[in-house]
Amino acid sequence: MVKVVTAGMAQVKHDSKEVNLSIESLDRIGLTREELKLGIAVDDALSRLADEQQLVLGMRFGLSGAALSKREVAGAIDATQDHVEEIEVEALRSLYRPSKN
Repeated sequence: MVKVVTAGMAQVKHDSKEVNLSIESLDRIGLTREELKLGIAVDDALSRLADEQQLVLGMRFGLSGAALSKREVAGAIDATQDHVEEIEVEALRSLYRPSKN
């Protein structure tokens, strides 16, 4: 939920997370309220995964920079490409069906 709490300030609340940002700062960095809410939701979903799964998905989908290939991720975490794929598939499964994992 995003709501304006005072003139020029927005309070972003999602689940138990709460952040206060100035509307000006959102405009300055080019984020809409919807994009901000989406970012918080993605962060919340990823926080439910194991550290290795978070790392692999972040690198593969470019959540903190450029998206990397399986080969590049494998080199970065000292694993095989097959192992990176296994981690990625299990993480996506966990996100898709959180109650089954």
